[in-house]
Amino acid sequence: NHLGLPITKLSSSSTREIDNHIMKTQQELDQVMRIMRSNLEKLAERGEKLDELTLRADALQESTNQFGKTTHTIVRKYRRRPCFFYFYIILSIFTLLVTIYYIYIFLSSKRNVG
Repeated sequence: NHLGLPITKLSSSSTREIDNHIMKTQQELDQVMRIMRSNLEKLAERGEKLDELTLRADALQESTNQFGKTTHTIVRKYRRRPCFFYFYIILSIFTLLVTIYYIYIFLSSKRNVG
C-alpha cells in the first residue's frame, strides 16, 4: 500500500450494503433528473404562453390605438358638421335677402319708368 493505510477486505454483507446505497443514490438521482426535466418542460411551456400573451397584448394595443384614431376622426367630423350646417343656412338666408333686395329694386325701377 503506497498510502500507508492498512488493507482490509470487505465482507459480502458490506459489499451488499454499499451496492444498495449506490442503487438508492442512483434511484434518487434518476428521480431528481425526472423532476428537473419536468421543470424544464414546464418552463418552456410557460415561455411559449408568455410569448403568446405578449403577441395578444401587442395586437390589443394596436386595436386600441386604431379605435382611438377612428373615434377622434369621427368626433372631429361631427363637430364640424353643425358649423357647416349653420354656414349653409346663413349663406342661404343671405342669398335670399340679396335676391329679394334686387327684385325689390328691379320692381321699383320698373314702376318709376312706366
